[in-house]
Amino acid sequence: MNTTAELKALEERAYKETWQDGILDVMLGVALILLGILFRTELAGLAGVFVAVLAMPFWALGKKLITVPRLGYVEFGEDRKARERGWTKQLLVFGVVTLLFGVGLYVAVATGEGTLRDQFSELRFGYILFGVLIALGMAVAGFMIGLSRLKAYAGIMLAATGIGYQTGLQLEDYLLAAGIVILACGSVVLARFVRQYPLPAERGGH
Repeated sequence: MNTTAELKALEERAYKETWQDGILDVMLGVALILLGILFRTELAGLAGVFVAVLAMPFWALGKKLITVPRLGYVEFGEDRKARERGWTKQLLVFGVVTLLFGVGLYVAVATGEGTLRDQFSELRFGYILFGVLIALGMAVAGFMIGLSRLKAYAGIMLAATGIGYQTGLQLEDYLLAAGIVILACGSVVLARFVRQYPLPAERGGH
């Protein structure tokens, strides 16, 4: 019996379970809704800052209050930690570039004149590209961490982008639409996780 293989299998199972709490799903939905709201206001230029500042505290608090009391604290091996650090850096860079593009697009449309404004306002090509970039980020993250729900959310984002383009919706409209759908899905996943893994006190202390 291969003890190393068994330990790796247990670690892989524990790793997958830590992503079943729905916190990432809810965070994505909230982030998209927040982006949509900010793009409706004069604070659009700070949209990336708002999301970045709120994301990590929301993530850490959710894990502390919901996941850890139910699953305990899991210490993963150095190989997985190294892979996670690499994934995190790549996704952060991708996220920053995408947010900067979105803010730049908003500013160009809101303040631009002439050809640039007409190109983005009438053809809305920039809006489509922004939606595709967000969906691509979700899909890549899904492949990296092995979470199929993220790939589904990427499909939702693409669908919202395509429908928004066909119906003439603005950027903030399909961000809000996709965010609401993903938040609803994430809430279902979170509720299921809480039911599946009750707190020790709810299990009679065992």
